[in-house]
Amino acid sequence: MLSVLITLDLVHDFIGPIPEGQPRPRVHIGEDEARRILGERPEDGPLARFLRACSTPAGRSLKVVHLRDWHSLDDPEFARYGTHCVEGSPGASFVWEPWLPAREDGKVFLVNARKLNVFAEGVLPGLLKWLIHREEASSVRFGVIGVATDLMVRHVCEGLGATW
Repeated sequence: MLSVLITLDLVHDFIGPIPEGQPRPRVHIGEDEARRILGERPEDGPLARFLRACSTPAGRSLKVVHLRDWHSLDDPEFARYGTHCVEGSPGASFVWEPWLPAREDGKVFLVNARKLNVFAEGVLPGLLKWLIHREEASSVRFGVIGVATDLMVRHVCEGLGATW
């Protein structure tokens, strides 16, 4: 049985520590909530332990898709949500990269998302269909975690419900 974990927006502009003197991005979930998820020592905190557990031998049938916001400097979305996750910027880097390298290896996949609804872009549905093409669709389990639950997580869950 195949399981697929989809993570959303676990990047610095949404959840990372805010450097002293820097303004908080409008999309950031807040320092208290970020600390609850990351812990006082992010490399050993709740999120790090969860992601490491996904890569243990017990999780060998688990595929992980990490989605992150990835915008050009002229993205119209900035009018509503402020500038965030500019492609290649530190704010668009995964918050877990310092302790868990971000690399694709046939089990882990990295997807840069330019729209609020990643299903509308077509990249995520195509990747998921490729991942599960040898499986009975009804036997595949999906898990979705993220910090923008009212937008990104909801869109992914709605897309999964409509597709599978």
